[in-house]
Amino acid sequence: MALPHLPALNDRYHRDLARVTVLRWFGIRADASRNTWNPRDSAPFLVVILSPLLLAVLHQVFGHPTTQGRGAHFFWLGYYVGMDLLNVFSQWAGCRGFHRALPSVDIMLTPRGARQVHAWIDRGFRPWRQEKWMLVGSAISCGSLFALSTIHQVTRHMYVDTSSYLTVVMSGAMGANSLFWLLRASRLARIITKPEHVHLVWSAPARTPGIEALSRWHRFVTLVCVFGCAVAFAPWVWLAPYVAHDGAYLVTKWIVATLALVALVLFGLYSQWRLSQAVLDRRTAVLHVLARRLPKEPPATGVLTDGEAQLVDLYDKVAGSPSGVIDGQTVATTLLTVAAVLVPLAVAVLVR
Repeated sequence: MALPHLPALNDRYHRDLARVTVLRWFGIRADASRNTWNPRDSAPFLVVILSPLLLAVLHQVFGHPTTQGRGAHFFWLGYYVGMDLLNVFSQWAGCRGFHRALPSVDIMLTPRGARQVHAWIDRGFRPWRQEKWMLVGSAISCGSLFALSTIHQVTRHMYVDTSSYLTVVMSGAMGANSLFWLLRASRLARIITKPEHVHLVWSAPARTPGIEALSRWHRFVTLVCVFGCAVAFAPWVWLAPYVAHDGAYLVTKWIVATLALVALVLFGLYSQWRLSQAVLDRRTAVLHVLARRLPKEPPATGVLTDGEAQLVDLYDKVAGSPSGVIDGQTVATTLLTVAAVLVPLAVAVLVR
């Protein structure tokens, strides 16, 4: 039975707007198109992101709220608006890097592997798949803010109003969307690295262009997450002195931190381990084939025939090739990202 023809992965989405929900909202392309951003498409969502600051100003002018906590209120509104824009930029950078890696990935995939990767993409873009995560992220953010608004020490230093809830709704949704794709990408690594799904260069599997492209992409996105996590978890430090013994705060903090750590370790380290395992398996299989063809004992004269010398050279070449893609840079970026989550939490424990 003939397999259906599948378009090249890069060509399939080359002319489409990025189908990651946050980027689609802002009319941002993640491919190599020169028209990266469509202001007309993004205007409604830019208004939504910036509307909390506008509402806060109108509240100050017409609502005449208390001045207590006003400075902190405006600071954190601006902080989270900036974090939302940073999230958009980070997702664009990550998706653009993925699109650039797709041609090399497409070449190394078997027909069966290509079908599985197309299916992985289709599952991620099913209706409401991303949106469900975003709704949950918004709900958790709103619930956390409501719990904080009931703590007297917090409201003494920062008041909470409608603009505050609108801000955390957007931040929670966009953060959940990023978390969704980090977890989805670790599943992609499992699919691609199955032996029946890839053709690796037999003489140096780690130097297969698709493997190198995916490994670079994972390192790059993990490095982006270092800064993103530091920005996202910094507010816990400010809150620590006021909510040190609040049960809802502690539960929410550690649930969110655990989810972030799991996603980052799966994306930054587990996915690289899967790539390395595929490389090692292929390298070992080739060495076994070459070993069976080598003479069982060294020649008595100490001189190898031309064919034997070529086999020995090939064996040395394959044996000297890298056995994986995990190196010091990979470990360092993953540890930096984990530290970006744990350091703010540790500081929050100390300052309380």
